[in-house]
Amino acid sequence: MYRKIKIENFRGINLLEFKEPKQFNLIVGENNSCKTTVLESIFILTGPTNPYLPLTTNVFRGFHLTTDYSWSLIFNRLNTQLPLKLYGEVIKPGEKRYLTIKPLKEKAIPKPGEISGHFVGESSGTAPIDRINGLSYEYSIKKGSSKETLKFSSYIKWTGKELQRNLPEDYEDSLKGIFINANYGFSDNTRRFNNIQIKKQEGKILKILQKIEPDIHDLSV
Repeated sequence: MYRKIKIENFRGINLLEFKEPKQFNLIVGENNSCKTTVLESIFILTGPTNPYLPLTTNVFRGFHLTTDYSWSLIFNRLNTQLPLKLYGEVIKPGEKRYLTIKPLKEKAIPKPGEISGHFVGESSGTAPIDRINGLSYEYSIKKGSSKETLKFSSYIKWTGKELQRNLPEDYEDSLKGIFINANYGFSDNTRRFNNIQIKKQEGKILKILQKIEPDIHDLSV
């Protein structure tokens, strides 16, 4: 659980900070008031060295994975000049997390009729300009009362044929998180639960649910 979360330059959020979130939290607001963006920020911060997560949140919103435009969607007002920054203080394990996401750029010749907003800067004729083709991640973590700051980096980019990513080899995250988007289909849950019963794993599910609601005693209907 997080003690504090700070979000900078993420989608529609310029700056947002909230403290002491509880085990259950109700986020209320009008449409397009960045409620989902808050959840996405926690999701990304829970797996900060996984460069797929910001792109995954784009897919949940119905955007294509690797168009030129998709890279800029995570930045506030599509402004890729300002990095996206996420900060979180985790209670267990006690640690502070800092994540900075910046665009990766390559020199490119704009195609005729291509929208200039997909590029960083303006084009003049056929002069090469900087185009975003990926994201870079700088992640640092402080554990407990230690004065040492551990630093890691990763990236993801489009090579023209496939997504290429680079992950830190010496880092294993202590947190686990699942993001269920609004379009998630629950029609397959009966089959999944049957598989859990066949494997006799109901006890594991029950222990997880009891952390949320201690009065749950079994999974029978």
